[in-house]
Amino acid sequence: MSQTLAVAARELRERWLLFPGGLGCGFFPLVLPAFGVPVDLATVVGALGALLLGMSAGLIAGGSMFARDAVDGRLGFLFSRPAAWPAIWGGKWLAAIVLVTGSAALTALPWMLVFPPTSGGSWGEALLDPQGASFVFVLLLLTIGLANLSATVFRSRSVWAALDLGLLLLATWLVWRWVAPLASLVTIGPPTLPYRWRFLVVLGTPALAVVAASTLQVAIGRTDLRRGHRAMSLTFWSVIFVALAAAGLRLAWVRAATPADVGRYASGSLDPSGRWLYLSGFSRRGGGATFLVDTESNHYLPLGTAPHWTFFNEGMAFDAAGRTGALLGHEGEGITLALADLTGDEPRFRTVPLESSPPPDYGTRLALSASGATALVAHPSGVSLFALPSGRRVATATLPPGWRPTAVRMLDESAARVWLGAGFDAPTARFRDEMRVLEVAVDREPRLTAFPLAVALDPQYAWPIPDATGARILTRDGGLRLRDGATGALLATLVETAAPGAAAFVADGRIVVGEASGAQTLIHVFAPDGTPLGEGSASLDRVPMGLSVGPEMAPGQVAVFFAPLPFQADALIFDIDEGRVVETLSEGRPLGGGRLRPPTPGTGTMRPWARLFMEGDDVVRLDVATGERRVVAGPDARPGGRIRPADVGLD
Repeated sequence: MSQTLAVAARELRERWLLFPGGLGCGFFPLVLPAFGVPVDLATVVGALGALLLGMSAGLIAGGSMFARDAVDGRLGFLFSRPAAWPAIWGGKWLAAIVLVTGSAALTALPWMLVFPPTSGGSWGEALLDPQGASFVFVLLLLTIGLANLSATVFRSRSVWAALDLGLLLLATWLVWRWVAPLASLVTIGPPTLPYRWRFLVVLGTPALAVVAASTLQVAIGRTDLRRGHRAMSLTFWSVIFVALAAAGLRLAWVRAATPADVGRYASGSLDPSGRWLYLSGFSRRGGGATFLVDTESNHYLPLGTAPHWTFFNEGMAFDAAGRTGALLGHEGEGITLALADLTGDEPRFRTVPLESSPPPDYGTRLALSASGATALVAHPSGVSLFALPSGRRVATATLPPGWRPTAVRMLDESAARVWLGAGFDAPTARFRDEMRVLEVAVDREPRLTAFPLAVALDPQYAWPIPDATGARILTRDGGLRLRDGATGALLATLVETAAPGAAAFVADGRIVVGEASGAQTLIHVFAPDGTPLGEGSASLDRVPMGLSVGPEMAPGQVAVFFAPLPFQADALIFDIDEGRVVETLSEGRPLGGGRLRPPTPGTGTMRPWARLFMEGDDVVRLDVATGERRVVAGPDARPGGRIRPADVGLD
C-alpha cells in the first residue's frame, strides 16, 4: 500500500496544476447572470463545464499514464526500485482518478456554493445520487482508459495497430447490427431498468475492458511497450467481443419471440375474412413484437421487433375481401408502405415507394379502398390518395394550419373523407367549438367544410366516431350527437349530458350507447336516424367505470367492456334485440384499449373485428355463434409453425 501511495503522490505532484485550473474555471458561471443569462442556464453551463474539464483531465492523465513513462524510461525506474507491478498500476490509476474527480469537483464548487439547485433539495443530495454519480464516474473512468489505450497504440508503433484498426471497424459494425437494435428495445414497453442505469450498463462494458487491458499491459508488458501493447489489445478486444457476442445472442433470443410472448399491452386488426390477425404488443422477451397470425392454423409471420413498422400504432389496413393488407412504416425522413398479398397459404410482402412520401408522424392515418386499388394516407400536413401497387399519387389536399386528421373513411375507389380536429401544436386554440371535414377525390377539387360544435372541445377528446360508410358521425360535444358525415349538420341528440359515455354503430345502422347512471350502466339503442328504440334499452347492474361499447360480436350482439373492479365482470355481450345480457366474458377487455381499425367499406359488418378481445394477458378469438374460444396470442397461446417467406424484409 505504501508503494501504491508513493507512486500516486509522485503523479499528483507532476500534475497538481489541474486543481487550481479547475477551480478557476468554476468561477465562469458566476458572471453569466450579469450578461443576462438565467441562473438555471448558468448552472447547466457549470455542470457541463465541470464534466468537460474532468474529461479533459482524464485525457491528460490517461495519455501519459503508462505509454509516455515507458518511452521515457520512467516506468523502468519504478520497476527497478523494486516495486511490484500492482503497486505501479494501482498508484497511477489512483492518481488519475483523484486528478480527474478532484479537478471536476473544484470546477463545480464555486457555482454550487452560490446558486441553489433549481429542482429543490441540495447539491450534496444531487452529488450523492447513486445513478448520476455512477454514470459520471464510469464516464470519467472510460475517458482515462481510452486515452491510455490510444496513447499506447500510437507510441508503440507496432503492426498490431493495423489489427486494432480492423477490430475497431468490426466492433463498430457489430454495434450497429446487434447493440443498436437492443438499444431501441429499451424504449418500448414498460421500463425494466431506470433510464440512467441503462447508459451505465452500456458505458460500463468498455470501461471494464480498458481497466482490464491496462492491468495486463503492466503485468505482462512491464517496460516493453510493444509487448504491453499486445497484452493490452488481446485483453481489451476479448472483453469487447465477448460482450458483443452476448448482445448478439440476446438480440437473437428477442427476435425469436412468438405470439405467446406478447404481453397484455396488445393492439391489432383482423382482416374481413377473419383469418389474418395483425398483432402488435410488448414482448415478454423485451421490447415490442409484431406478427401476422393465421388464426385458423395459428401459424405466424414475425414482422420485427424494432419500432420500424409499429411507429404509427394503426395496425394493418385490409381491402373488403381480405385479399390485400397494407402497413405503414418509416424509413429515414419519409413514410413507406408495405403491401401484403394474402391470397395464398403464406403472405407475400413488397414495399411500395410512395410518390411524394410525407414525413412520419404519430397522427398519420391509413385506409384501403374496398378493392385494395387505392390507399388513403392522412397526416398532419395533408391528405393523399395513392394508386396501388404503383404508389402514384392520384389526388391530394393540404390541411389548414392548426388541424389534424382524427378519423378517415374511404367513400369509394376514388374518394375519401377525413374528419379534422384541433392540432396539438396550436396552444392558443387548444379548445375549439368547431370541427372540419375534408373530402378528397380523383376527379374533383378537395372540399373542406367547417361545422360548429355545441361546446368547445379539448383536442385530445375532439375525435368523431364515423359509421362504416362515413355517412354519419357521432360527436361528444356536451352530449352524444348524431351528425351528417359530409356536412356535420346535426341530425339528432342521442344523450344530453356532460359525460356522454360510449357508443358504437352496428352493421344494420343502429346505434348502441352506454350511459353512466350513478352506479349503474344504461344501454340505449337508436335507429339509424337517431330515433330511440325502447325495446333495446336496459339497465345493467355494473359500475360504468372504463365503459366501452362495441364492437359487434355477432349480428345484433354488442360487447360492453368495463374497467376491472372487485366483484364485477370486465365484459358482457348484450343482445340489443332482446335487451339482455347473453354472455359474460371474465376479465375481458378490448384489444388495444378499444383502438381497433374501422371496418373496410364494402364489408358491411364489424363482426370480424369483434371476434378478438383480451382476456387476462391472452388475445382471444371468440365465435359467438358456435361458442368456440381460441387463444391466438399471449401466455396460453399454442403457436403453430413460423412462416418465413423470402420476401418479407420488414425487420
